[in-house]
Amino acid sequence: MGYLLQLPAAIDEGDGTVLHEWLCDEGTAVAAGTALAAIETGKTVVDLTAPQDGTLVRRLALPGTSLRAGDAVAVMALAHDTEATLAPLLKRAPPVRGTATAEVQASPALRRLAAELDVDLAQITGTGPHGRVSRRDIETAHERQRLHPAARSRPPAADQHVAHTPMRRVIARRMSEAKRTIPHFYLSVDCAMDALLQWRAGFNQQTQARLSVNDLIVRASALALREVPEANVSWREDGLVRHGHIDVAIAVATPGGLLTPILHDADSVPLADYAAATAELARRARDGHLRREDYIGGSMTVTNLGMYGVSRFGAIINPPQALILACGAAEERPAAVDGRLALATLMSVTLSADHRAIDGVLGARWLAAFRHLIEHPERLQG
Repeated sequence: MGYLLQLPAAIDEGDGTVLHEWLCDEGTAVAAGTALAAIETGKTVVDLTAPQDGTLVRRLALPGTSLRAGDAVAVMALAHDTEATLAPLLKRAPPVRGTATAEVQASPALRRLAAELDVDLAQITGTGPHGRVSRRDIETAHERQRLHPAARSRPPAADQHVAHTPMRRVIARRMSEAKRTIPHFYLSVDCAMDALLQWRAGFNQQTQARLSVNDLIVRASALALREVPEANVSWREDGLVRHGHIDVAIAVATPGGLLTPILHDADSVPLADYAAATAELARRARDGHLRREDYIGGSMTVTNLGMYGVSRFGAIINPPQALILACGAAEERPAAVDGRLALATLMSVTLSADHRAIDGVLGARWLAAFRHLIEHPERLQG
C-alpha cells in the first residue's frame, strides 16, 4: 500500500527549514534514491529522496512552505497500488500546505549566479522545462543589460519589504542567542607578517600550493589548539566537552549570509593540500551543497575581513564553539624593529572567547601560541 512521505528528522533545522522547490511532477515514477524535492535549511540545500521505488501521486506542500520533522510532504504509491488501494490514503492525507506564488523556477545555484550578475529573475521568461530559468537565460539577460544599460528597469524609489530567507532567520536567531547567553571577552594582539608573507611566496613557488594568507591563519589556529589543548573545549551545562579532534570553521560570505564550513582535522591536513581543501569548502558553501557534518560542531572559527580593508574587529562566537578569531588587514605601520622605529607589516587579530569555558590566562596562552606560529611560519608545516 502507498504511504505518506515525511520530512526526516535529519533534515529538519526548526524554523530554518522550508521546501525550496519540487524536482518531480505529480504522476512521475521514481526509483529509490531519486531526488523529489530540494529542501532549504539554515545552512544549505539538501535533496529529499524517495526511500523506495514508486510514484509521486500528490505533492502536499508548495515551495516556500516551512517544514518540521514528521510533516507529510507527498503521497507516494508503490508498484502494486491501484486507485482503490490509494483512495483511503488520499482521503486522510493532509491538505496542501503553503500559498501558491508566482515564484520564478530556478535552482539555488542559478539564483546565486543571477545575484552575482545583477540580473532580476522576475524579468526573465524561462526557456527550460515547465518554464524553469536556465543558465543561458540568465547569461542572455546579463549580456542584454551590458549592451543596453539604459533599458534596465530602475528600482522603485519606495521602500521595499524583502522577506527573510530561512538562512537569514537562522543566522539572526543564533547570533542573537549567542550574544545574549555567552559571556564574551576579547583579547587582541598585533602579529608581524613580513616573515610569513616571504615564506608563503617561497612555499607556493616550490610546491605550486597556492596558499592564501587566510589558509595560513587557519593552519596557525589549528596548531595553536594542538599546543594549548585546554582551549579546544565547548561549554555544556553539565560539563566541558574536550574535543578529540581539531576542527576549524572558516567564515565564508555567500549571497544568503555568512556560513562557517569546517575543515576537519585542520592540524593534520598536509599544508600543500590546504588551498584545495579550503577552496572546495568555500565553493560548496556558496553553491548550497554543504553536508550536515560540514557545519555542525567544530573547535573554533576563523573570520577574516582584511581583504575588505578592515583593520580590527571583534566577532560573535559561533555556538557551540568557545572561540572565534577575527583577523584584520595586513598593513604597513610604524613599529619598533630591532630597537629602532621602522615600517613593518602588521595584522591585528582579536580573539573572542566564552568566559564560561575559557579564562583570560588560557585565552592569552592560545593567542601567544598563534602569534608565535604566524611570526615563525616554518613551524606551520606541523
